[in-house]
Amino acid sequence: MKNNEFKPDIKKTYQECFQELATKQETINIQEISAQLKQQIPTDFIQLETSAGNYCGSTNPKWKNKPLCERYGFDYEEEWIQIDIPHNLMEKLELTKGKDIPYPIYISPKVAEREPTFGGITIDSEEEIVIGRKIVVKERGVQTELNNKKVEEEAKKIEELTFANNNLKTENQKLKQILEVYRKSDALSFDNLEPSKLIEILKQHPEPLYHLFYTRQTEGEEEIDLSTVSNNFSKTSCLYFGVLGKGKIKLNLNQEQHKNFASMNRKAPTDFMAAIIKKLYADKNIELVEKLNEKERIKNIYYDNERK
Repeated sequence: MKNNEFKPDIKKTYQECFQELATKQETINIQEISAQLKQQIPTDFIQLETSAGNYCGSTNPKWKNKPLCERYGFDYEEEWIQIDIPHNLMEKLELTKGKDIPYPIYISPKVAEREPTFGGITIDSEEEIVIGRKIVVKERGVQTELNNKKVEEEAKKIEELTFANNNLKTENQKLKQILEVYRKSDALSFDNLEPSKLIEILKQHPEPLYHLFYTRQTEGEEEIDLSTVSNNFSKTSCLYFGVLGKGKIKLNLNQEQHKNFASMNRKAPTDFMAAIIKKLYADKNIELVEKLNEKERIKNIYYDNERK
C-alpha cells in the first residue's frame, strides 16, 4: 500500500459498517432530494399572487413590436396588472399555453416598472421571471417567501440537512473504503445479524468465501435463503450456522449447495445434522432444506411420474 493511500482503522465489524453505510446513504438521498425542492429567488423579486382564472388569452399576432404571448392577470398593490409571456419563454418555463399558472410568480422590479404595451407588460427574458414550483428560499438568508408554517419548517429542515451533507459524504467514503477491505476477505463472521441483512451482504461480496461463521439469537422461527447466493461458495467452503436461544432457523439450499453440503450418503438433510463432510456445520436448531427452482421442480415431477 502506498503512503498516500487511505489506511482504514478497522474498529467496526463488517455488519456495523454495512448497516451504518445504508443508514447514512438514506440520509444523503433525503438531503439531495430535499435540496432539489429548494428554489433560490433573488431578494428583490416581487411576488404576484395567483388565483384561478388568471389566464387571459393570447395576444394579437398583428400587434407591432410585440411577440406573440400568453397573457395572465394578477393582483399587485391593490391593482390589476397583466403579464405577457412570449411563446418562446413558455416552453423554457415549462408552462402550458391556454391554461392558468397555478404557482406563485416572481418578477424582477424592472418588469413592474415597465410600461404596458397593448394592455400587458411583456417579459423580455427568462431572467426576469421565476415560477415558484418548489419551496422558495431567498438567495440571502433563510427566510421563506411562503407564509405556510409547514413549508417554513420544511425549508428550515432542508437548510440543516444540506449543512450536514458534506460531512456525511466524507464519513460514507471512509465506510466504503473499510467495506472494500472486508470485501477482499475470504473469511467472514456475523453475530446476531438479521437473516435478510446477511443475504444482502453476501450478494454484494465479490470474493468467494472459504469460511463463513454465523450465529443468531432468536426465540422464534426464521429463514435464511442461502440458495440465492450460491456464487459465494465452492466445494472447499467451510460454513457454520448456529442458533443461540430456543428458536429455529430454516436454511434453504439450492440443488448445487445441497449436493456439496449434503451428508456423505446423500440423504435429505435433517434437523439433527452435525458435521457434514467438513463443509457445513449446523447445530440442532438449524433445519436444512433443499430449495428447487421451477425448472428443477418440474423435472423432478416428470421423473416421479415416469417411475409411476
